[in-house]
Amino acid sequence: MKYLLTLVLISAICLIACYQEESNKYNTQANGLNFTKTEVSNGVVFNWEEAKMFNFTEYIITKHPNSTPAITSIEDLSKLSSINIMARIKSRQSNSANDSTSILRTYYRLYVVSGTHFLASDEIVQNSNFYTLQNQNISQTLIDRKNGRLYLFYSTSTIEIIDLKDMKQIAYYNSSYSPFINSIALGYDQNGNTEIYSSNGDKIFIFEGDSFKIKDIIYNIPKGKGIYNIATDENSNNFFVEKDTISKYDKITKKITKLVNNGVYQSYIKVTGDGRYILTGYGFSLVNQYNLSQDNRIISMKRSSGNVDFTNYGTAMANVEPTLIAASNGAIYNKDFQYSKILANEVAGYAKSVFDERDKIIYSVGTATNLVYKFENKDGYKFIGSLPIKSRPTGIFIYDGKLILFGMLKDFNSASTKYVLEKVFI
Repeated sequence: MKYLLTLVLISAICLIACYQEESNKYNTQANGLNFTKTEVSNGVVFNWEEAKMFNFTEYIITKHPNSTPAITSIEDLSKLSSINIMARIKSRQSNSANDSTSILRTYYRLYVVSGTHFLASDEIVQNSNFYTLQNQNISQTLIDRKNGRLYLFYSTSTIEIIDLKDMKQIAYYNSSYSPFINSIALGYDQNGNTEIYSSNGDKIFIFEGDSFKIKDIIYNIPKGKGIYNIATDENSNNFFVEKDTISKYDKITKKITKLVNNGVYQSYIKVTGDGRYILTGYGFSLVNQYNLSQDNRIISMKRSSGNVDFTNYGTAMANVEPTLIAASNGAIYNKDFQYSKILANEVAGYAKSVFDERDKIIYSVGTATNLVYKFENKDGYKFIGSLPIKSRPTGIFIYDGKLILFGMLKDFNSASTKYVLEKVFI
């Protein structure tokens, strides 16, 4: 009897030790359950470490439109609706899964199940790569690359500011000030604060980027000479055209230099980021290309051999060299103004193009397909591939190494079509 009692005690101690060991193993892994995400084009990839638990059953990844606490019982976990389960994976060795991005913010959590036990990871939030715009009637856009903001100026006299990192609205203004229907540009003051420049008659108003309060006014010389269109370089110098004259307002010296009087009517202007090349023209016209020295002298001037669609908001210009892509059909003109290719022949429903930040690739979109087309930015402008997207795009720009598209997106929940921004990782 004594030996039997001793055997029972030893068995009980072993069971308790095993239970504690198993419990400690769960607690240790629960504290370090590594569940991470990587954003990719049109989706997100999740990764985790292989489970070391005894009697592994499965991995479960849940998704919800709102933040939810971790499930605490196996019964509740088994009762989850299928719409809240992104994946169930039976293989212990599998340690990744992917999901397509939603138009809404989504919350994910990983559960590792072992029999009637399970572990829960911390919650991961995935911001939407889409933003539904307040209005479709956009007249002008400005990109604040330093602060990651997009300014949209609508024909309804409203202004929307969007955070491009989190794809959410920062502010929405009703603008009673008429200059915003004229030419606008964006730059920064000496402290790095955003400024917006807007031409009005013979003046350029300087607005604060947050409040839109007037902080200064640039008066043209001679007084009364109307300013048609403005552009800025990376140093926030203002370049503007006044019918037949091109001028530059130096941000540091606050002086206006008349660069050239060409005797030709011009209403649009584009400038490379370094301010070395200037293109001017009007609508469908001959376009002039100027090479500017550091001391504001015109080094050379070239003119297109034929008319170019130079409508200001549809054309694309390279960041460093003056390669131009025309607005209506995507005709490419190299830095010597030689016509090279029409992108509309390869991009169905051609809408717009943009150069990547290193001027190595041209990205183009059209309204007929859910694709972004890629071309080499060198002689021949060879097609090199495409990226699938969800919206039907009407416009495109690049911010922080990502494509941002304007496009139409079908909302299957409401059976309506939304005008959205779509972020695409490249």
